[in-house]
Amino acid sequence: MDYAPDGEHGREWLRGLLTDLADVGLIKVEERSGETVVRLR
Repeated sequence: MDYAPDGEHGREWLRGLLTDLADVGLIKVEERSGETVVRLR
């Protein structure tokens, strides 16, 4: 997997994982200035 800022491989999988974690309330995902910010709840 390549999660570097310029990398694209695995990015869709990672976004799906973050969405699932947010759906169950474990994290909060926000978009700020074109970047995705993830915080533990």
